[in-house]
Amino acid sequence: MQLPVGLAAGGGGVFFLAVVAGWYGMPKLIHSQIANGLALKKGSDIRQMWSNFSDPIDFRVYILNLTNPEAVHRGEKPIVQEIGPYFYEEYKQKVKLRDHKEDDTVSYNNKVTWLFNRGKSAPGLTGDEMVTMPHPLLLGLLLTLERDKPGMLALVNKAIPP
Repeated sequence: MQLPVGLAAGGGGVFFLAVVAGWYGMPKLIHSQIANGLALKKGSDIRQMWSNFSDPIDFRVYILNLTNPEAVHRGEKPIVQEIGPYFYEEYKQKVKLRDHKEDDTVSYNNKVTWLFNRGKSAPGLTGDEMVTMPHPLLLGLLLTLERDKPGMLALVNKAIPP
């Protein structure tokens, strides 16, 4: 009779310790295993995947072509034609990786590459089309000047070649 009571007490104690260890220890064990698996250590597979993402990002560009630039220069209303999409595949890569052990970080430079995909672009587009469009920085400057100091437009207009 003593033996079954002792076995039951010992089994209950082991069960209690297993539950406590599982309740408190298992989350810490799982967290540490995940942290080790996701760490960007040199030579690890996860670092290789992180630094050289191999799947391209689809990048489409539409351009507005100014079809009557001479008329616009004379002050007429612009006529624009939408051209596109030009389809590019964008590849992002992290280069010059530097590990900083003191604060457990990685610094890097971004390298972005765009490859023109003629097959996915609009029919007939080669990427070598001649397009006329206003210079965005110059246009922004002129619009700001027109809003803030309209008297200066004549002077600035003389400085800009036709």
